[in-house]
Amino acid sequence: MTWRDQLRPASFRGVPFKVEGHSHQLGRRTEVHGYALKDEPYAEDLGRAHRRWQVDAYVIGPDYMAARDALMKALEAPGPGVLVHPWLGTHTVSVETVADMSESTAEGGMAAFSLSFVEAGANAAPAISEDTAATAVAVAGEVKTTAAASLAAGFATGGFPAFVGASAADLLGQATAAVRTAIGGMAPAIGAFGDFDQLVGGVLGQVNGLFAAPAGLAGQVIGIIGRVRSLAGNPLIALPALRSLMGFGSSLATVLGDTPSRGRQRANQRALVALVRQAAAAEAVIAVSEIAFTSHDQASEIRADLSAAIDELALQAGDAGDDDAFRMLEDLRVVLERDIDARGGSLARVFRYAPLQTEPALVIAHRIYGDAGRELEIVARNAIAHPLFTPAAVALELLSPGEAA
Repeated sequence: MTWRDQLRPASFRGVPFKVEGHSHQLGRRTEVHGYALKDEPYAEDLGRAHRRWQVDAYVIGPDYMAARDALMKALEAPGPGVLVHPWLGTHTVSVETVADMSESTAEGGMAAFSLSFVEAGANAAPAISEDTAATAVAVAGEVKTTAAASLAAGFATGGFPAFVGASAADLLGQATAAVRTAIGGMAPAIGAFGDFDQLVGGVLGQVNGLFAAPAGLAGQVIGIIGRVRSLAGNPLIALPALRSLMGFGSSLATVLGDTPSRGRQRANQRALVALVRQAAAAEAVIAVSEIAFTSHDQASEIRADLSAAIDELALQAGDAGDDDAFRMLEDLRVVLERDIDARGGSLARVFRYAPLQTEPALVIAHRIYGDAGRELEIVARNAIAHPLFTPAAVALELLSPGEAA
């Protein structure tokens, strides 16, 4: 076999052409440093030089114009392409400079090209992306701050009959009881109740002092609600509990009467209820930011439910004339949706599959995914008691084929 027999048919982006000759630039990238009063320089090696190929190409024949146009189109297409080099093999390259194309009547039936290619490589610059979870946590913190300010501005008991303070104390007791019920629904460690009851007892024991300083009252209530997320230990466990607190006060009777005392009692109730709901919403968004979604369906379900609930709270704040809370809650909804979309929007979707007979989970994994290694994923997702005996005719929850967990 001669060297001519070893040459490959040349092409770029699949468009063939002939090659008359070529040159290839290679070597190292070197920065030469010179020093005062020193004869010898220092040559700093900065890595391999970028490989470049100069190709003298042409297309020829009765239909050369069609071949010429196809090659011109390939050279002007955006992005890198595959170059099959007769001497040097296949490379992914970019057209480095303007390609020269020439034709003449003296050489009719042929178009000549002077082509310059450089290896395409990969973008080594770090990608810039927003930390949507951190943004959601930051906005949730601002919501709690705004909610506390709203309570401080809209709550008071001083100078009113005793029943106004008693009503507020009773409502605060109902709020702490609701939080305790939410914690109980998470089935935390027994010691958690003792710690929580001690915290609540301290708050209720200084209720008169807190009523005189509503900002301190707001901080205590927000702290109590924050214990739900911290005691859960798992954001997926905390989320339903916090979601229930977002509906706190829905069964409370409306305070009737037009006297100043009844108006104050009504305003206090509205302020305390709004604080609990908005603080719970903020903690729920923080909990969502900590969830590692396992499927698109899981992310979409949480997004739809929590987004609608926050939007309802925003409308309530707007109806009450609390424009600051309205704007912050709307911001909270937006960053929640953006965070869930960024982290869960491209995950695999869930579908149902019922095996016709009892069989090992690895058989199902191989049948659905062509990968028996996804057996443990199926077992964990469906809480299968024994991986060798997946029950027949029971619908399994699986991720879409071709997509990993």
